[in-house]
Amino acid sequence: GGVDKIIDFIKVNKIKYVLCDAKRLDSMAKNNQGIIVEIDDFKYCDILAAKEAEPMKISAFSKTYAGRTVLDFPGKELQPGKIYAVIGANGSGKSTFARILAGVLKADRKGRLLDTTSVGYMPQKNYAFRMTAKANILLNGRDEARANHLMDTIQIRHLENKRADCLSGGETARMALVRLMMKRYDLVLLDEPTAAMDMETT
Repeated sequence: GGVDKIIDFIKVNKIKYVLCDAKRLDSMAKNNQGIIVEIDDFKYCDILAAKEAEPMKISAFSKTYAGRTVLDFPGKELQPGKIYAVIGANGSGKSTFARILAGVLKADRKGRLLDTTSVGYMPQKNYAFRMTAKANILLNGRDEARANHLMDTIQIRHLENKRADCLSGGETARMALVRLMMKRYDLVLLDEPTAAMDMETT
């Protein structure tokens, strides 16, 4: 399914840390308080050969809009080779959290929040330029062999010559995931990556 395909990407790219805002993982987590949770019983938790890497520290930060604090994050240390879920109710700040770590949005405090600048981010709403799906994918790296391999992995090779802006929501999400993985990152942020995919895909 879709989660298996994402895990395949993680293996191929040797990603050290994954933060995933995915509601379908909620039942595997320990609580629903809008915090980062290590999914201890997630069967792929230890698949990465990154045990020798140092933990990644995310510093404490907050975000305020019009005098209202929408996010107050106490900080967290991520262990390499683990997958983490960011869970919580609608409006609890999950997407704000991901956007701040990705550098799309500024936190209230100044200074460095992460131990790395190698961060990949897949937002909830994925963009598709008016060109073929493969051309969209190659915007993030010109390695055609890698693009072909990733498209085969997530089973969208048949869409490579289709106009990307004509794809369905689920097809666009899969294309965006392949495009993201054209580069290798230490930390990947996935904001509800399977939300637009159908049951067969996910």
